[in-house]
Amino acid sequence: MRVGGSLWFSHDHYTTSPHAHPERRTVPGAGGPAEPRQPALLRPAAAAPADLRAAVHRLVPVVAAVLRADRLVDDARHRVLPFSSGVYHWFMADTLPVALDDAELDALMRVARESSPRDLALVTVMAYAGLRVSEAIALQWADVSGRIFVRRGKGGKQRYIPLHWRARDALANLHEIQGMGNSYVFSGISNNPHLSRRAASYIIERLCLAANIPKEKAHCHALRHTFAVRLLEAGADLRKIQLLLGHSSLSTTAIYLQLSTRHLQSAVDSLD
Repeated sequence: MRVGGSLWFSHDHYTTSPHAHPERRTVPGAGGPAEPRQPALLRPAAAAPADLRAAVHRLVPVVAAVLRADRLVDDARHRVLPFSSGVYHWFMADTLPVALDDAELDALMRVARESSPRDLALVTVMAYAGLRVSEAIALQWADVSGRIFVRRGKGGKQRYIPLHWRARDALANLHEIQGMGNSYVFSGISNNPHLSRRAASYIIERLCLAANIPKEKAHCHALRHTFAVRLLEAGADLRKIQLLLGHSSLSTTAIYLQLSTRHLQSAVDSLD
């Protein structure tokens, strides 16, 4: 809005002055005109670092909620990280993954077994083969033999995973019931050839909650974390776990060292 003069920009709001010169501004108490001032639209923004950080912090919970909706993160804890660490890590902190303990896994397997052969197979390929949800729903019968062949993992990588007997039995039972009507292990509905990511996530969440597993663990990736922790506690070295999980970096796999209390305790106990 212009009232008989020029429109000027201050740090907090726009002000108007009916006597202001269009190219100069008056400094109170200076006794005269100050330096020529650029129009507001030409001046660079000078947001204070504290204000910028506060604005980012207000955005973080929103971004976190969106990412958690697709199960890209495990919990709501977050903090602002340096820009150099990437957009995702800028919004999300390096939080410890969550894994099911033995009692929780047993309860989940029991509930899945009572639910359906499909649900049991879905749980076992994640908890006993470490598949990501995207890898599980894309699994085809041609990829299953004495091991699972992941055609396209994260980053387009391929890998083989030996089948645990629980996963082998669950898949064999599902195949016997389902037959060869669909090339995908986990058939979809309507025009979808395989189960959707959303549907698979809902199944796992429903089963976990029915097994009285805490909500923060009631998601697909917690089963993958469970697979990694159990491998570590069984004595597998990090390099083997890295290959089975399809991690690009060993440092990503090493975070499970912080979850394996038995592994850490045995290391301490080994001291003289």
